[in-house]
Amino acid sequence: MFFILDPIQPGQIIRSLSNFSADGMLLKWEKSSTSFVNRYKVTVGDVTRYTTGYLPEIMWNTLLMPLTVYKVSVTAISYGYTTNYPTYGSKESQPFVNSIQTSDSTILH
Repeated sequence: MFFILDPIQPGQIIRSLSNFSADGMLLKWEKSSTSFVNRYKVTVGDVTRYTTGYLPEIMWNTLLMPLTVYKVSVTAISYGYTTNYPTYGSKESQPFVNSIQTSDSTILH
């Protein structure tokens, strides 16, 4: 028998460990507590990316507008306890929605 555990909603962005640069953003957030998570789905504005593993962080390599407020949602995804692949389906947590403001570019002109 195969079980897919319900992942717990992740927490807020850890602002002190994140970098909101428009051309090289790093987001770190509070991991889902007491839950089995294979990866996270992160949406910034209207662009969605997935983490490569269970660590609660992502390097955002899509250019963003400097000094702009974006809605960010982070969703935990579980494929099941025995596999890291969605062979038998997956479950998603409720998204945790944050707002961030990008800083100016980090590239020197």
